[in-house]
Amino acid sequence: MLLRLCILKMERCLNCRIGLAMLKNEFIIKKYNILYFFVIFYTTCDAFAYFGAVNSLGKLVFFFMLFYLLINNYMFPRGFFFILFFLIFALVLNYFIDPLSISLNFKALIRIFNPFLFFMCLSHVKKQCFSRNLFLTFFRVFYISTYLSLFLGKITGIGLNYRLGRDAFAGFFLGANAIGIMLIIIQIYLLFLYPVIYRFEIFVILICNIIFGYYVFTKSSLVAAFFAFVFLHLFFKSIRRISILIFIYVLIVSIFKDTFFKRILYEILENSAYINILTSNFIHFLFNSREIYFESFFNHLDLNIFSFLQLFIIGFGDYGVVERILPGLDWITETNINLVGRATFEMDFFDLFFCHGAMFTILYGLYLIKYIKFMVKRGGFWVTLLLISLLIHSFLAGHVLHATSATGVLIFLYFFVAENNCFCKWKIA
Repeated sequence: MLLRLCILKMERCLNCRIGLAMLKNEFIIKKYNILYFFVIFYTTCDAFAYFGAVNSLGKLVFFFMLFYLLINNYMFPRGFFFILFFLIFALVLNYFIDPLSISLNFKALIRIFNPFLFFMCLSHVKKQCFSRNLFLTFFRVFYISTYLSLFLGKITGIGLNYRLGRDAFAGFFLGANAIGIMLIIIQIYLLFLYPVIYRFEIFVILICNIIFGYYVFTKSSLVAAFFAFVFLHLFFKSIRRISILIFIYVLIVSIFKDTFFKRILYEILENSAYINILTSNFIHFLFNSREIYFESFFNHLDLNIFSFLQLFIIGFGDYGVVERILPGLDWITETNINLVGRATFEMDFFDLFFCHGAMFTILYGLYLIKYIKFMVKRGGFWVTLLLISLLIHSFLAGHVLHATSATGVLIFLYFFVAENNCFCKWKIA
């Protein structure tokens, strides 16, 4: 009798544990379903960033979810912990140097630490969040949001839609440069997802990248349009033959006869702001007026032992860089740096060095090199070219390392490739 009671009690305890485990698993599934939603629609918030409240609210919820997962798993890589500690240490020291710097420098801390935060949090849920089917859904939401934003921006006139003396497709993004970066990243995704995407869908994506890349009309968007044109010819043999014949025909006719296409070409060359800048001042064309920022910065930089040590150890912070650049910008009359906002070099590696210091730049560079090596190994020749174009743009114009829209999407790509053991394999049609 006593033995039977003990057995019954053990069965009840076991059933309770099973029931608790089932409830816990159900809670975890629901938790991950919420995360799925924000992962899939993360890029939509960036595509419609013109509506700041919506974008900020979506990102805020997403960050809270990631922080919860991080705390719940009690994991914090030592290397990332050191980076965060270093950034906070620099923030505090710059605060004692100039108390007004805290707001601008804190925003810079969030931007630069964003990819590390994403990596930490998503590494806890990588098995659940980065299946091939789910990631394909994420990619479709990504490019549809981007194109829809550009299309609605054109027909409504909302967003940054005027650049270099002409209309530009900027949609609801905060800046036109960000769009070119997104178009390049879309093509990197496309190369990895090529085996599981419909050929017609590939055709539409490449055509959209060509059209929007041209009409956005920034260096990065033109690079995206160029690569899309190349991939269109590599993926589709029939298109390649027809387009080559049309190109040769138009070229021959345009040389020997005054045609409609010839007049359009001449008008583009004569009225293009980029062509005018290129022929008048190559440096100005290459850096898009950012050489003025350098001139102002170094004219107002008092380099002594203290500032040298500050630059080497903690950097000047965003506030310190803007403080030295702002006096040389005649078109900005506002003197309150925090109201002006981020007016640094807008060249990622220079901002990284002068804002965060030499030591942090070396640490960040080591992780960046590790990421690039991984993607190059898995991506092959064309992915390598696209990544190089991102790095060149990051060096010349920024909007990559300090843009949460770009770094977040690149971290998503890393986990998809790593978890699915993906290699970029596609055959020329």
